[in-house]
Amino acid sequence: MGILIFVFGVAFAGMGVFFTLKHQKLKKICTAQTDGYVQDIVQEESRSSNDDGTETSTTMHYPVFAYSVNGSQHVKRSSTGSARTKLVIGQKVTVFYNPEEPGQHYVLEDKASSTSGIVFMIAGVVIMILGIVVPYIQQ
Repeated sequence: MGILIFVFGVAFAGMGVFFTLKHQKLKKICTAQTDGYVQDIVQEESRSSNDDGTETSTTMHYPVFAYSVNGSQHVKRSSTGSARTKLVIGQKVTVFYNPEEPGQHYVLEDKASSTSGIVFMIAGVVIMILGIVVPYIQQ
């Protein structure tokens, strides 16, 4: 049992490394800056059932950002959702984009995208520790 928990933790930590490296790459190539705004916040609800049949639902919020580069309008939905967001429709945001490919971007105020990798890495390490400790507790 402990090895499965450990492997699950490694997978979580690996996803965190992937998300962090992806965001770092964007920060490196997205050197131009423009003003943008939150055009919309898409809400997606997911439902799940517990072992006892109790249903729970979670609503994730995905901000949609709009910005213009050289007269071309770009509208991009954040790939990272969060259960709560401090962003509001119409809010001005700072968009960093790749001058060679303006569709590649990141938004300074989109904290969910910048912190998701760190959260996954921390969760992965905690799960790995549980994978090591659980077998000793079960003895």
